[in-house]
This record gives sequence, structure tokens and C-alpha cells, in this order.
Amino acid sequence: MVRALRSVLKDSNKAQTILEHYWQDRRAIVWELKDVHQAANERNLVLTTKEAHKIFDDFIGSYNRYAPELGVNWLRLLSILDESGLGRKMTRQELKRFLVQNIITIQK
Repeated sequence: MVRALRSVLKDSNKAQTILEHYWQDRRAIVWELKDVHQAANERNLVLTTKEAHKIFDDFIGSYNRYAPELGVNWLRLLSILDESGLGRKMTRQELKRFLVQNIITIQK
């Protein structure tokens, strides 16, 4: 984050101090597109990047639309994925790689 502020603040030490002060009583949980692909693979599905973005947007959007007091969680992500109808079935080889080596498959 300091690098992101560098163009605005010439003094990186000052930027660091500002960020430390800002985050002293806050925490951020970061979801990645990779999480969507992993959830799909857990459901024996493979998504394209475009499909994963759609599910990711629906997932984050559901926080604002339906139940912000419940937050976003893995079960909600799986539910949105199941409801989407997107993706294709994993091949046996892809499924084995995922289960044995935890290698995530993404459709090109």
C-alpha cells in the first residue's frame, strides 16, 4: 500500500505512518478470484476467468443486496456458484490433481 501512495506522498516513511495509524484498529479480509476457482473445483467444476469474475461480482454484490450483517463466507460463495449454472465438469485427471496435489484448474 505504501507503493500505491508513493506518487501522492513523497515521503514513504510518512506514508507508512499514515497507513499504520489507519489500520491500527482495522482488519481487511481479502477475497481473490483464485478463491472462486477453488470453490468451483471443490464442486467438481471448472470456470473460465470470465465466469469466475461474474460469480465473484455476484458474491461481493450479495453482501450489499441481501444480508450485510451476515457478511461474505465460503458457504455463500458455494451457494452462488451452485445457483449460477456456470462451468463445466472436471475431467478425472483434473479432479485427481485437485484432490491429491491441490492444483486448481481454470478453463482457458
